[in-house]
This record gives sequence, C-alpha cells and structure tokens, in this order.
Amino acid sequence: MVASIENIGADDYVITPILPANLLRKIRALLRRHIDNAETIPFGRAELDVRRYEVVLPKGKRIPLSVREFDLLRTLVARPRVIYPKAELRTRVFGTDASESTVDTYVYYLRKKLGAGVVRSVYRLGYKAGSISS
Repeated sequence: MVASIENIGADDYVITPILPANLLRKIRALLRRHIDNAETIPFGRAELDVRRYEVVLPKGKRIPLSVREFDLLRTLVARPRVIYPKAELRTRVFGTDASESTVDTYVYYLRKKLGAGVVRSVYRLGYKAGSISS
C-alpha cells in the first residue's frame, strides 16, 4: 500500500531544484503559520501567552493586556522587522471604524505597561516591534 503525503503528516512539499529566494519565501510562510497557531510567541527574553493575553517576563512575572493591546503587540511581534503604517495597524487590529489616533493611544498603553521601548516609532513611516525592558 502506498502512503499519501497527507497520511504521513506532511502538509507541504518543495519541488527541486528550487531557487533560494523561493525557499526563503516558503520558510517565512511556514513561520507565519506557526505564529498564528502558537500558544506562546517569543518576544526577546519575554513571551506572549496567547491563551491568557499576557506578557510573561523572564522571571515569570505576568503582565495582563487587554484584547486590543494584545492584538496590536502580537501583530508587531509576528513580523518584528516590518514597519507597519498606522493605517495598516488600524485596519488589522481595530477595524475600519477606528481612527489612526486609536493606534497611537494603544501604543501609549503598551508603552506604559511594558516600557517605552516595546513599540518603536519610525518617523513618518509607522511602528515596529521593539524590546521589553524588564
């Protein structure tokens, strides 16, 4: 009996030969899929607890976040090198009814709870993930 790919647990495959750029693109897609299904997401020396909407610091201290704060931080942490324009964060996290000042407000809340460096402002471009000071 011949085993199919689905029966042995594989959900993707690569046809060879493959260009390095295509391989990197596939790896990034798999990492994004992993982050979308993860229970915890690493964030520097801390991690995000997806089930409890908390940030877990290295010594075990937990900082609870609101759902919106958590969604904003999770969006930034999922792709830490990406600079998100305010308009994109607004639609991804808050929906089209929210204003761009809503993004600024929630960035302020995150900085107040987790430290000024948790979200970095990139002049005239938007925001990106920073680091948590513990």
